[in-house]
Amino acid sequence: MSTRITTVYRVKAEASTIEARARGISVEQSVEMPLEPIDDPFVKDEIIGRVESIKDLGQGEYEVRCALASITTGYDGGQLINMILGNSSLQDGVSLIDAEFPADIVEAFGGPNIGIEGVRARVNAKGALSATALKPQGTPPATLARLAYDIALGGIDYIKDDHGIADQTYCPFEARVPMIAEAVQKASQKTGVPTQYLPSLNGNLDKMRKQLALARSVGIEGVLIAPMLCGFATFQTLKKENPDFLFMTHPSMAGGPMAAEFFFGKLMRLLGSDASVFCNYGGRFG
Repeated sequence: MSTRITTVYRVKAEASTIEARARGISVEQSVEMPLEPIDDPFVKDEIIGRVESIKDLGQGEYEVRCALASITTGYDGGQLINMILGNSSLQDGVSLIDAEFPADIVEAFGGPNIGIEGVRARVNAKGALSATALKPQGTPPATLARLAYDIALGGIDYIKDDHGIADQTYCPFEARVPMIAEAVQKASQKTGVPTQYLPSLNGNLDKMRKQLALARSVGIEGVLIAPMLCGFATFQTLKKENPDFLFMTHPSMAGGPMAAEFFFGKLMRLLGSDASVFCNYGGRFG
């Protein structure tokens, strides 16, 4: 018997329609077709999603809990998202708030490489962690390196590329990353604080692999990655191929029908995020 993922949705609906809406979500996120023609016992018993409960939250909102078969994910990052939200993300008034993952899902994805304690240990953090981004877009590598040096002299823990700085002609990855890495290392030698530089990965899987290899060659131990831009399966692959690397996730394109607390908490940790940082939005780091 397949294990089940319990998904939790917030649904806006009329009281007279919520039961049908809930059944519709469980079907849409499993077999995506009318149930009447289905006669295969395996599909009926193991695959079709089930509504576990409906809770009235007041003001026309309901909490809907569904049980979805773990095996439908294929234990792939992209397919996991497809099966727990997928087409329901296109429906008005449906948000994924949380999910409870069974042991086989947790084991298959493996979670973070080093976790938040490893993130703290990398910089010998005793109190709150600190991080900032290199900006603005359009700045050449040498200028960003000087900026990173000055910031690192202040004893900050992590310096990351702004996620919009990728591999542009005015700031190529291959030119930028070694310069900034050297600047941060020089500053750290003066301060005694092991400030870490996290370059932003971009492009397809092959390009990101080359970028990771370059980062590793100049002594970098972590990177910034935007899972919604590169794809969850790509993120999952890179994390597994580089088990000693810190992967910090960026929230670009993560707004919409998925609760931020779930997305950058439980879900990103499951897929392999060591930390998620919101340097531009009040300094949240966790």
